[in-house]
Amino acid sequence: MVRLLKVIFLLILLIVGVSFSSWNSGTVELNYYFGTQQLPLSLSLVIAIGLGALFGMLGSLGVIMRLKRQAMKLNKSLKSAEREASHLRAQSVKDH
Repeated sequence: MVRLLKVIFLLILLIVGVSFSSWNSGTVELNYYFGTQQLPLSLSLVIAIGLGALFGMLGSLGVIMRLKRQAMKLNKSLKSAEREASHLRAQSVKDH
């Protein structure tokens, strides 16, 4: 079911992308440090969105890594506490 939803979502995304591209087929001049380039408007928007997503992921990478380290430390503490609780339960059973 999830796989079917993914396929449907990708097909809808593809249809929207193709229609967007056909409606915005004009060219724009992209001026950058090393020269200029004529690109279709739709391609320049896709590049801008892709670069924005890439920079957003790179910007959040530090936070993600910090949270992963914190989760690993908490898992280690949890396992230690579970071992201690198990040991104390075993000791309690032996005492009675």
